[in-house]
Amino acid sequence: MEASFGRFFYAFEVYRYLTIMGHTVEDLIILTTFLISLSVYFQRPLPLYLKIFPVYLGQIYLTSLYYEAFPNRKNPAMIANVVDGIEFLFFYFVLWNIIQNRKVKRFIGYMLFILPVLAFFNLAYTQSNTGYNTINFSVGCLLTVILCIYFYFELLQVTETRSLARLPAFWIVTGIFFNNVCTFPIYAFIAYMKNIPPIIIRNISMIFLMVTLFSAILYSIGFLCRIRIRKFIL
Repeated sequence: MEASFGRFFYAFEVYRYLTIMGHTVEDLIILTTFLISLSVYFQRPLPLYLKIFPVYLGQIYLTSLYYEAFPNRKNPAMIANVVDGIEFLFFYFVLWNIIQNRKVKRFIGYMLFILPVLAFFNLAYTQSNTGYNTINFSVGCLLTVILCIYFYFELLQVTETRSLARLPAFWIVTGIFFNNVCTFPIYAFIAYMKNIPPIIIRNISMIFLMVTLFSAILYSIGFLCRIRIRKFIL
């Protein structure tokens, strides 16, 4: 299973990048979303999760540049283990800030401290540290999706009427939910394939690119939805 992931990550990096003027399409999507996210600093009030979201997007962009700058590194799957682990922790932190129920917030707070320790021991002793850690990724996706669903449940319980179109938390959580729901079955499919034909790699690469694009659109709506456009009558 892990060997399959290792071969996939090596081949995936070759096919997923479509270069435009020295930048990949994925780079341009992430960079554009990052620039849009900076608009939140000109809006008040500014929730904590929106304040740190541009930092997260900047880290994703720099990581993508690193992948391109060092295409021949020996263990791309191991780097993906670390990057995905940090990303899941960020998702939990965002959901901790958005979800209102104190018991659920306390549970997420415990997760932020316990899961990194469990993930490290699983990576070091349970699964080989030379391949992609499918257990950590599966657990991370599952918990993220459950917390996103709970957020939607909280929205349904709110008595006051609020416009979802102007609710940044709704769009941000929907972007996180969409990203995890779409990527998990793809990774599960890859994990149980011994040999991945190049045509499948190319198709999966395009699917990942579309998931990145749609998630970026949802995030961008969340960053911009609070901006009020004034109409001037001539």
